[in-house]
Amino acid sequence: MRRKPNTRRAQLGDSTPTTHPMKKLKTGSKIRVVSNSNDHNYTVGAVYTVSTIDSNDNTLKATDASGTTGNWIRMSDVTMIGNVGWEFIKKVLPSDVTQFLGAFDGIDQVELTGEVKDAILLSLPDLHDRILKEALKPKGVPSGVPTDSDSDPDDIFNP
Repeated sequence: MRRKPNTRRAQLGDSTPTTHPMKKLKTGSKIRVVSNSNDHNYTVGAVYTVSTIDSNDNTLKATDASGTTGNWIRMSDVTMIGNVGWEFIKKVLPSDVTQFLGAFDGIDQVELTGEVKDAILLSLPDLHDRILKEALKPKGVPSGVPTDSDSDPDDIFNP
C-alpha cells in the first residue's frame, strides 16, 4: 500500500524534509503546552520557559514559574508564545484601560506610581488633618487602627 505523500513536500515539489516549525525555539523561549502525547508531567494550557532542547528527537524540558523543571516533552505538544510587552498591550487594549494600567508600577504586586499617589493625596481636602492624626499615634500602632484619642464619647457604637 502506498503512503500518502507529505502535503507540504508535495506542495514544494521535492522530497527534502521540511524543517520543524519549532526549530526557532531556543533555551529561554516561552511555550504553552497544548497536548500530552507522551505522558509528560506538564499542565496543558500552562506557560513554561524552555530549559533544555534535544533537537535529535524533537523534545525539550521546560521550567515553570516556581523553578520546577518537568520531564521530556515532544515539541509537537507545545506552541511558542511571544513576549507580551507594554508596547503590545497599548496597541490592543482601549486607551482608558492603558491609561489606568499606566498609573501602576510592577505586575505581580501592583503599586500606584509616585505621581499618582501624590495627586490623590493632594486632592484630599483634609490631608493636613489626616497626616497630623497619623503622626500623633503611638509607635507600633498600624495605620488606620483607631486609638483612644479617636473615640468619640457621644458615639454609643464605638466605646
